[in-house]
Amino acid sequence: MQQINFYRQRVAINVLAKDIANARDIYDAAEGHAAIGVLSAQFASVEEGVQEVKRWMAEIPSISVGLGAGDPAQYYKAAMIASALHPAHVNQTFTGSGFAAGALAATGGQQTCINALVSPTGTPGEVLISTGVSSCQGTPARVSCDAAVRMMQDMGGPCGEVFPHGRRKVVTGAVYAGDHGSP
Repeated sequence: MQQINFYRQRVAINVLAKDIANARDIYDAAEGHAAIGVLSAQFASVEEGVQEVKRWMAEIPSISVGLGAGDPAQYYKAAMIASALHPAHVNQTFTGSGFAAGALAATGGQQTCINALVSPTGTPGEVLISTGVSSCQGTPARVSCDAAVRMMQDMGGPCGEVFPHGRRKVVTGAVYAGDHGSP
């Protein structure tokens, strides 16, 4: 079974690897506290993604199916690859995380950790949850970090990711999520 091995039950890194050998090197260097990312954006179809991710999962015990540069258009492909294979982790848009949770539950993949992508606002304590295909085109939906974390939990996504990544913003979000029961 795929799973994330959190360091002290709290933190693990999520990184991309160029190939399976590189993924193994990264995973071993992190002493198993890593989810190795494979991007759904690189595949022409869900079926192609399922075949390739399956190869990676046979070699690495903690695979993450990512969107690819936070591209909201990849939410469906990432969710369908994850629901077919049950990797350790899947990245999702905030608005797609409930869809992914349902797809995973329908196929017995409830143990897959879902990250709900939010964006920084520049204001401490607030994030944008409008990260989906349509919502990112409209009026930005700003909510408190508390509301975002609680909504993630409601949708079945126990984790959040601030994207684009900014060092201070990521650390602030991680500390906040950790204080509210998310790894």
